[in-house]
Amino acid sequence: MKPFVFRLEALRKIRTRREEERQQELAIAAGNYRTAVAALQELQQQLDVLLVKCEQEKQVGTTISTLIDYENYLWVLREQCERQQEAVNHLNEQRVAALKALEEAMKERKAVDKLKAKRLEHYEELRLQEEQKVLDELAGAMSQRYQGSDYE
Repeated sequence: MKPFVFRLEALRKIRTRREEERQQELAIAAGNYRTAVAALQELQQQLDVLLVKCEQEKQVGTTISTLIDYENYLWVLREQCERQQEAVNHLNEQRVAALKALEEAMKERKAVDKLKAKRLEHYEELRLQEEQKVLDELAGAMSQRYQGSDYE
């Protein structure tokens, strides 16, 4: 009997390669997301520190121009935080999309792997049936040989 050959091996390799690509895309998207979150946290920390300084300046008593400068800088930081939050949201959507793409690629590869396993199982059944047939023929031939001889 011929050895087992999975005719869809090329498709399985393509699906495996696609899954690996999706894993890389997810890793990149997750890294970009983490970087953006860290940048947002940094901006929020700067904003918090500046708010405390601004309140301290108000308590001590300072010039109007200094308070206006603080307010302007606070406004800039808030705008940056908003833009960074939008970037984080967008990158999170990309990360989720990459995760879904990976899940789909894994599902496709697993379907081909299951098909391969079923075909291999069927091949093994046929091989065992053929082996059993050969053994039955040998047993029948030996039985006929012993029945026709004088060994009884």
